[in-house]
Amino acid sequence: MKTELSPALLTECRLAGQRLAEAVKLPLLRKIWRGASGDFAGAGTGNSMEFQDHRAYQAGDDPRHLNWQAYARTGQFTMKVFRQEVRPMVDVVCDVSASQFLHEAKTRRVLELLYFCVTAAEKAGAAAKIFLLNGTQSALLTSEILASPNWPDRLPVHAPAGLLGEMPGVARLPFRSQSLRIFLSDLLYPGSPDAVLGPLSAHGGRGLIFAPFSAAEASVDWDGNHEFVEVESGQRQVRRVTPAVLRRYHEAYQRHFEFWKTSSRRHGIPMARVAAEGDLLNAIQVEATVMGVIEAG
Repeated sequence: MKTELSPALLTECRLAGQRLAEAVKLPLLRKIWRGASGDFAGAGTGNSMEFQDHRAYQAGDDPRHLNWQAYARTGQFTMKVFRQEVRPMVDVVCDVSASQFLHEAKTRRVLELLYFCVTAAEKAGAAAKIFLLNGTQSALLTSEILASPNWPDRLPVHAPAGLLGEMPGVARLPFRSQSLRIFLSDLLYPGSPDAVLGPLSAHGGRGLIFAPFSAAEASVDWDGNHEFVEVESGQRQVRRVTPAVLRRYHEAYQRHFEFWKTSSRRHGIPMARVAAEGDLLNAIQVEATVMGVIEAG
């Protein structure tokens, strides 16, 4: 059963995400950015105060940047080149399929991470866009809307094609060129991760993945007859769980995430799983710091 996204729960998670953004930050300084004017070093040249280099004068250059001292010494016109300042762009994609909100602990962690990503982006001076993604359906939020208690009313609804939820339509999202793309999802999809990972790094983009998980899915101890409900479609099925079946489940679960980790490394996209249980800062530091998904604040 999905956890209700009540105003009280949203407020608690927003405050937790904001506190986390005071302790750790997104790895925005690891990229040479192109974009609107801002506080980060860019790939072009401009009028910022950070001196970069000298070069020979070319017709049409701004004479205000001529190095007159060098001209007095050499008789040659040279230009002072400054590093352009740009504002990085962060596109945050939050998977809002039913499995993300199946248990309260996992729901809290998803929301805390969402608020953290947006807060950390804006704290670093980045221009943030927020996409809610449910299968192939999406909705675009602003940070102002996310700060309100009514944003869950905008959750997109998606009817899965089959028993298992299909791979999300990340490729359909209007990512900005050169943006940092953060995907927040439990990654519980069949099929190749390439359908998600490819778009995260397309057109000069750089991807990061936060993958929340709960003990209720990772460390199950079923025994005997159980009624299972497919969370995306609501279909029910009664199955007998033997020790052999339980062992195969754990093996398949582990293989699934090893496959995602291998694929993310191949695409150059840092990925960190984040446990739903326990303190948020401790949970995120288990993998995210080592994998380069976050940095010390």
